[in-house]
Amino acid sequence: STRIVALETPCHTPGSLVLAIPKASSSRHSVEDELKTAEAILTGDTLFLGGVGAPFHGSDGLMWRSLQRISIFPDSCLVFPGHE
Repeated sequence: STRIVALETPCHTPGSLVLAIPKASSSRHSVEDELKTAEAILTGDTLFLGGVGAPFHGSDGLMWRSLQRISIFPDSCLVFPGHE
């Protein structure tokens, strides 16, 4: 089975989420540890190919916090933006 972890990243849209697929493991880890080993993320309306979603429903500060939340993913993580 595949585990998917939802990470709230509001700003462009109020209910924006990033979905992360952590590396398969036989032992349980904290969610933060799972995010640090994510193999792939689906970024929805948070991160696009050419930039980030404009803060239609938030502030620049809220967008910055959302981007900080997704900075935990490893460089090897595959990124699938929501659209472009």
